[in-house]
Amino acid sequence: MLPHQEDFKRITNKTVSVVGVSVANAHIVQGMEDAPSKFREGGLFKAVGELGWIIEDTGDVTRSKLESWVKEDDQISGRSKNTDFKVMNAEIISSMNNRIQNQQYENAKKGSFCLTIGGDQGLT
Repeated sequence: MLPHQEDFKRITNKTVSVVGVSVANAHIVQGMEDAPSKFREGGLFKAVGELGWIIEDTGDVTRSKLESWVKEDDQISGRSKNTDFKVMNAEIISSMNNRIQNQQYENAKKGSFCLTIGGDQGLT
């Protein structure tokens, strides 16, 4: 049995909880931060709705939100390293993935299907 497996229900409702990740910190190719809005504009939510699912769009992780998370995580962990957002940085990706995991964990406990959309390879 996986840790916390008892906290999860099977998907008990036809809700898709979506988190968009509008950042590109793990890759040098520009435009990845636009992926969540492109999915939305391209009709992803409409298509999912036509299948009978309800979309719970929880918004996007943005660069400014990510910067505040990294600063908070640095203070909590005592990291003294000055995080440079122009460099592919493990601390940035770690903070991002930790927060997204926590958010989607709570959504999964409610019985929702969790979907994270974005283009940054640090997400996968």
